[in-house]
This record gives sequence, C-alpha cells and structure tokens, in this order.
Amino acid sequence: WFSVRPPDYPALRELPWPEQIAGQIASIEAQLEGSLHSLPAGRWLALDYTELLADPGTVLQRIAGWLRTAGGILPEPMAAVPELQEPPAPAIAPSDLDRLAAALARHLPTARAARG
Repeated sequence: WFSVRPPDYPALRELPWPEQIAGQIASIEAQLEGSLHSLPAGRWLALDYTELLADPGTVLQRIAGWLRTAGGILPEPMAAVPELQEPPAPAIAPSDLDRLAAALARHLPTARAARG
C-alpha cells in the first residue's frame, strides 16, 4: 500500500485494486476537505488541476494574487509564466484506466473522474 492509509484501510485492502484506489482517494479527499473547512476563510485556496493544465498562467497568477493578499507572502508581481509542455501520457493500460475511472465514479459520484 502506497501513500496515506485511510481509516477504512482494512476494508479497502479486500477490494479489487481499482476500488482500493478510488476508496483511498475518496477517504483522503473527505479528510482533507474537513480539515480545510475547519480553517478560517481566506487561509486556503481551492485549485482545479484541469484548469491548471488548461491555463497554467491564469491559475498561477491567481495563486500569486492570493499569496499577496494572504499576508504579503509574495510582495512582487509575478513574472510571465512560460508555456508548459504537454503532460506525459498515463503509464497505465487503457483498459485499466477505464476500470479505475469507473471505480472513481462509484466512489466520487460528483468528482473529477468524469472530467477525464
């Protein structure tokens, strides 16, 4: 088992690997969201990975702006963001990727699994 062991780890271990991964993601995401929402407003910033991939410059400028307003952490304006290369292709067989996407959809019905 790699990464964080969620509270339901013993039950997840008994499932097929796509369900293990999806269950682990769902459990960790729920823990993180609970922790984030216990912080005061303005102390954290939600990001969307697909937005970062689609428009990294805009997302990084948003992060920089948030850092400037969150206590002057980043006092200087951010320089231009260079173009990013295409992300690497997944190192997983298409059939396995389909199985994992289906498991994620079951565990995270409103999650990013549907966004691909």
